[in-house]
Amino acid sequence: MKISMTLPFLTKSNNKLLRMHYRHRMKLKEQYSWELFVWINQSETPHKDMMAEGKRKAHIISYRQKLMDDDNFVGGLKPLIDVLVEFGLLKDDNKEWVELIPEQRVDSGNTRTEIILEDINERN
Repeated sequence: MKISMTLPFLTKSNNKLLRMHYRHRMKLKEQYSWELFVWINQSETPHKDMMAEGKRKAHIISYRQKLMDDDNFVGGLKPLIDVLVEFGLLKDDNKEWVELIPEQRVDSGNTRTEIILEDINERN
């Protein structure tokens, strides 16, 4: 199964997350949760069909005004990935269950975050 969603926000940088007070990080995760909740409820696919049963590829594309260094970008994805796990769209956030493909692109007129989740069929 392939799930594509566009969320109307940008993830914070890892530097900002590390300097953020704990309560502000929790509010940020809550904001991500509400945005994902709204997207799931507006989706034509039932939530139970979106649930991860195995390993998934998570391609997260951030359309930003300007690019940041890769480590800072990837570290800032942690709260979003945690919310995807909480909603069951990813089984877990370790490498056994998710293949993360982070990408940044410049689009200063329309900043957003696109997430594409795709099941990976294990072939032995």
